[in-house]
Formats: sequence, C-alpha cells, structure tokens
Amino acid sequence: MAKKPIALAALVVAAALGTTGGAYAYSDVRAETSRRTAVTSASTVCADADAAAKSISVDEPEALLASSEGVAAQETREVLAGAVAEAKVAAATKAVVVKDTTSKDDAVALEATCAGTKAKVDKVSAALTKAVDGTKASMLEAAVVSDSSARDALAAAVDNGEAVLAASEGRVDDNASREALRAALDTAIPVRDAATADDYDSVLAQTRTKTDNTAAIDAGVNAVNEAVAARDQRLADEARQRQKTQPKTNPAPKTPSQPKSNPAPKSPTQPKSNPAPKAPSQPKSNPAPKAPSCHVDGNGTLICL
Repeated sequence: MAKKPIALAALVVAAALGTTGGAYAYSDVRAETSRRTAVTSASTVCADADAAAKSISVDEPEALLASSEGVAAQETREVLAGAVAEAKVAAATKAVVVKDTTSKDDAVALEATCAGTKAKVDKVSAALTKAVDGTKASMLEAAVVSDSSARDALAAAVDNGEAVLAASEGRVDDNASREALRAALDTAIPVRDAATADDYDSVLAQTRTKTDNTAAIDAGVNAVNEAVAARDQRLADEARQRQKTQPKTNPAPKTPSQPKSNPAPKSPTQPKSNPAPKAPSQPKSNPAPKAPSCHVDGNGTLICL
C-alpha cells in the first residue's frame, strides 16, 4: 500500500527540483506522503473494526437463551442474557469511513477510535462465545442426566420384553406379535448399550432414540399380551361351547323316602305303690343265763359258781 505514495512523491520531488522553490515543494511532498500513510493505516484499522462488529451474530445465542430455559442453570442463562445485550450494541456499531482527503491528524485520531472500537467488539464477542459455551455445557449436563433416565427406562423395558416373550411361547395363535416384539428388542439393545455422546444435540438425539425404542417395546409387549388373552378367551369359549353341545344325562331318581313311623305309645304310668309297712320291731330278749361252772376242790367238795 505504501509503494504508490512513495512513487508519487518521487515524481513530485523530481518536478519540484526543476522549479524555483524546490525545497518547499519537497517538504509538501513529505507531508502529503505522511498524511496518506496515516489515512491508509486508519482506513485499515477502521475496516477491521467494522468487520468485527458485523461478524457478531446474536441469532444463535438468542435461540439458545430461549431453548435453555428450564434446562441450563439460571445463573448461566443470566450471563448469556447480558452477553447477548452487549453483543447487540457492539453489532450495531457504525462503520467509520476514512476519506482520502482526511488530514493526517484526523486520520490518526480516527485510527485510535477504531482501534478502541475493535478491542471492545473483540471483548464482547469473546464474552458472548464464553457465555454460549457455558450455557451449552450446563444444558449438556442436564441432558446427560435425562439421557441416563431414558437409558434406565429402556433397560427396564428390554428386561420386561424378554420376560413377556419367554412366557408367551406357545400361548398365541399367531406368532406375528412375538416376532415384532423380538425385532423391537433386537433394535433397542444396541441403543441401550451405546456410549453417551459428548455434545448437547447428540445427547438429545440419543435420548429421543431411547425413548422411541422404549415406546416400541411397550407397544410390542401390549400386542403380545393381547394375543395371549385372545387365545385364552378362545379356548374358554370353545370349552363352554362343548359343554353346551354335550347331551345332558338325567339324574337317577331319588328313592322315595319312607314315611316316618309313629313312635309306640308309651304305656300308662303305673301309680306308685306305697311301700309295705315295716314289721314292728321285736323286743330284745334277755340273754339266757350262763350255766354255773362247777369244780371239785381238793377236799372233794363240789363248788359251783
């Protein structure tokens, strides 16, 4: 950029040296060259500042601010909201146009202004990027938690589906429902076992896939259960129909009951007879007197007692 002013200056100097007052003319050439250099530098710096301001876009950050509500941490969203507001101001910065006729002093002043503007715009842009990244990180953390819950739900659905599939073997009239459930399980198992992504959008996609697979398994389980119930109902209906078509056997006639015989009449009660009168007690007789005991003593005399 500096070659053109230098070449022009050389021509001017050459012309001036051939005329009266060449020294004065040469001084003017140097001043013009310095002015043009200042104008060129200011134009470059101001153009950079304008490009930096125009490069700021708040569309994505504003959309992120809206979508992060209830997901990202509140303090993180507040930082993002402040960064978006500052970015809007910076993006609206008017471009500074440095004219070719601008004086050197004005050009130097404009360059300083544009340099300050460029520094401020860069700072705002960096703050906006940081706020966006912080909000996405907070959202990612929340998304990972949701994805973990979706993984647990899918794992439970797979376990239940396998159990229903095993229990329904041979218990359906049409195996199509069991085959559909088997296909849903085969699709869901790799989804359940896949590693969690490391970016927000991918984690959201994984969570939706897990949720969809869980719903597919649940629908398959319901279909199999309905098929089992339909077969059970069919078998029950057929059993009832067979019972209706079988001839009824007449029950054996009951043996007529014998009339109850009247009990024999009780014999009339005989009047109680009075007990025979006791015989009068005989008076006690005195005992007979004992016979006397006799013996002969030594003198030959009979003694009786």
